[in-house]
Order: sequence, then structure tokens, then C-alpha cells
Amino acid sequence: MDVIGFKYQPEFIIRVRIDGEDAGDQVQLMPSPLTIDTINNSGLIIKSTPGILTAHLRQNFDGTNWVPAVDLTEPRIFSFWAIIKTGGNFKPIHFLNANNQVFGKKIFYTNNLSDFGIIDSNLSGNVVLLTSTSYNEHGSLSSYLMSADITPGVFTQFKAGKIEAGGPVTFSISETIDSSQTNVELDLRSLSKGAYELKLEGTAPVAEHVVFDQKAVLSEVNGIIDIYRDAWLLSSPPREYRIDFTTS
Repeated sequence: MDVIGFKYQPEFIIRVRIDGEDAGDQVQLMPSPLTIDTINNSGLIIKSTPGILTAHLRQNFDGTNWVPAVDLTEPRIFSFWAIIKTGGNFKPIHFLNANNQVFGKKIFYTNNLSDFGIIDSNLSGNVVLLTSTSYNEHGSLSSYLMSADITPGVFTQFKAGKIEAGGPVTFSISETIDSSQTNVELDLRSLSKGAYELKLEGTAPVAEHVVFDQKAVLSEVNGIIDIYRDAWLLSSPPREYRIDFTTS
């Protein structure tokens, strides 16, 4: 009689460190409600401990080998919330004080894509570092109705494009800014949820990453981590996505 078997194996880990040490209780990681269906439909189970999140992938035994229960036929995005605690006995994180975003609620934002949409391009061993000195770490949370005050004559155009695997951002929305405008507004309710790159073009150009997630806006969330996958790795140890904060 044939025996049908399955197992779960760690597929990837998100680990947050502060000054080279695990963040522990200072950082709580959890799946974004926007990505729960994608996680479930991909055969993943998520388990969180202080400062660490592990995604376990279901594998089925086909009689000879263990194979993923769900094939990836196109890139998928798994989005996670981070609640980074501050004050009291918690360490002061320098990054959170250095965010100068124009739009929305200021947060930490990162993903595992290069500027050209390549997944895990900076892989070293089994670790992908998700923090650097670039603006990619800075982001905002916003509803789909956006506005920002601007200095008249500084900007000429407002552009928005979704961040996706497979290529650089394509700016599908573009609006001209009049030289007398003191405010820019954009209605993005027709767009799909997720992370976008917004640009204000002109003599002092601005480029920002904005995540449209109304539930997150109203929560304690101050970090969003997007993990893109176009293949299962089934590696041991599992791939680790590492976030390094400093206190200075």
C-alpha cells in the first residue's frame, strides 16, 4: 500500500540584528494581511520568534523524492510587517531618526530586488543583506489618496510605478506639475496594493518607496519587508534575509 507523506522544511528566514546582535524582543515580525492568501496558496507556514521569522515550505513525497507541494510558475511577493519598539530600555535605532520621506507615514522599507528587478542579486553564501546606506531602506505607508506640499517651481512632474521582479520600475502614472502649484495630489485607488516608487522630477528631484496598505497605516507597523521569489530553493541551511540596524 502506498503511503502519502508530507513535511515542512525551512525555505527562508528573515533575521533582524542591532549592532551585530539578534534584535530579540525589540523587533516583532509577522505576515502582512495583504499577503496571507499568497502565503497559504504557496504551501508556506510562517513561524515567528523575537527578531526572527521563518517560512516553512510544504513538500510532498512523490514516491522517489520530496518535491514542493506548489510550483512557482511566476514571481510571487511575500510581504511582512515589522514592529520596531523604541524608548524605555530598548536600543535607539539610528535609522528611524534619519528618515526624511515626503509622502505618508515614515517607515523602514526594504526588499530583495536590485534596481533592475533581479532577485537576491547580492547573495553571499546563504545570506542576502537587506540593509545598506542607500535610500532603499527608507519608505512610507500611505492610503491611495496622496498629497504633499511642495515649493512652487521646483518640480515639473509626478510619477508612480509598481516595484516588481523581472525589470526596473515602469512608471505607469505620470502627471504634470504646474509651476505655481503648492501641493501635489494623486489618486491611486485604481492600482493594485503593494509597494511603489514615486518620483518628483525637477530641479531637486525626489524618489521614494511608498507602500499602499491602509491597515498598516492605522497600526503600529513601522517596517515593511518584501521578499520576492520565482523559485523554491530547498536549501540547507535556508536562505537568510538579514537586516542590520545600528545605534549610531
